[in-house]
Amino acid sequence: MWVHQSCLQRWIDEKQANDPDLAVACRVCGYYYVIEYPPVDPLMVMLNVFDHVMDVSTTYVFGGALFGCLYWSAVTYGALTVMQVCGHDVGLAAMERTDPVILLLGLPAIPTSLIALRLVRWQDRVLHFWRSHAYRSPFFQSLLPKDIPPSRLEETREPTSLESIPRILCGALSLPTFSVFFGRLLFSRIQSRIGQTVAGGIFYVGFTGLVSIYHKEMKFLRKCRRRVVEYTPE
Repeated sequence: MWVHQSCLQRWIDEKQANDPDLAVACRVCGYYYVIEYPPVDPLMVMLNVFDHVMDVSTTYVFGGALFGCLYWSAVTYGALTVMQVCGHDVGLAAMERTDPVILLLGLPAIPTSLIALRLVRWQDRVLHFWRSHAYRSPFFQSLLPKDIPPSRLEETREPTSLESIPRILCGALSLPTFSVFFGRLLFSRIQSRIGQTVAGGIFYVGFTGLVSIYHKEMKFLRKCRRRVVEYTPE
């Protein structure tokens, strides 16, 4: 059995495209080819070592730079949030009186906590509780649509939908702004600005959550009303 040298070289090039030192085996018999290269001079050895060191080191440098950018962005966002919630002068004075180590640990924890809270899908838990108990409770039977049989409500399964990462980040990081806005608009009688912000945040999260629950429930009931039209030959 023989092969063209050019075809064999092309096959080896394809296999070693990402790793020149990868062992290449024959795809027919599984024999690993013995590949020889011309000897390299000391300069080539040094260049190969330098190239390998650069490949490894740049990975860590890039990871450190990316982490640094994210960290200081989180610190900046945390500082802006403190001044937004407490007021510019009060927030700035409070941060000036705080130990720098606490600031470096506490400020980036603000956006991290907001994102973690955003990942809690409490609306799905409320919907699951509603569908597990309300559909079977005689007390809530009068509130359910009459045109959908209970068996259809139990059979229909709604696929779990996951929010996109941009939507999660935007929703989490915009929460303080909406909390301050609704706090001042609806709870101006509360003297404390932090109290206003907390009340506004609870209102905003609760209102948007109820709207999301209503939207999902209407989509679910619409799916329950789905029917297949009988075929009519033309």
